Formats: sequence, structure tokens, C-alpha cells
Amino acid sequence: MINDNILNGIAAKLAGGSYTIPSHLAFGSTSGTLTVNDIITSGEFDRNALSSVTNTTNVVKFIGARLSTEANNETTNIISLVNSGTLRGSGDIQVNFLIPSLIHTTSYDMNIEVWLTINRA
Repeated sequence: MINDNILNGIAAKLAGGSYTIPSHLAFGSTSGTLTVNDIITSGEFDRNALSSVTNTTNVVKFIGARLSTEANNETTNIISLVNSGTLRGSGDIQVNFLIPSLIHTTSYDMNIEVWLTINRA
């Protein structure tokens, strides 16, 4: 779900204003209904810095991970692309999405990619 924060931020940046570019992924354990106005990652238990941000023509790729060394059998139901490193931050969601109850164990890393495509309407 693309949050209003990213749309308003991009518009501000294009007009010479300030906008903090997304820099982290937030991981939460509560499933629910996403809206364009979400302000928190429900059940947030971890936040990790992105490993890279790249663009090719009109596609921006935000890439990050949650390593197996961090895992403690947490159930992940929501992941948010945020522009703050503050755990359980508020009002910093730029994009978020639900996943089906993934239990993160020490057996694997989670690699996350969020791609945004900018198109003409």
C-alpha cells in the first residue's frame, strides 16, 4: 500500500521542499487492513536499515533484509518501508504490505525488495 506520506513527500521534494527519503524496513506481527493513512507498523518488533536504493529509468528499488542471526521465531505479518530508524516510530510509513504469517527462524534470512514504478496517469 502506497502511503500518502510518500506521495506528499515526493511532491514537496519536487517543489524544492524537504522530504526524508525512505531508509529502513519495519517488521510487525499484527495483521490487519492497510490504509493510505497508516501511521504505525502494527506489532512492530524490529527495524533495519536498507542495504541499497537504486533506480533504473522510472523504477526505484529499495532493498533490505532481516538476518537469521536476528531471528527469534517472530511471526511477521506486516513490513513497512519507513523514513526513520526509530523502533516503533509513528507517522513514518511510506509503503507497507501484508504477508501471510511468516515465522522468522534462525534457519534463513529474509530479503525484502520494494519496487516503486513512477508512471504517467
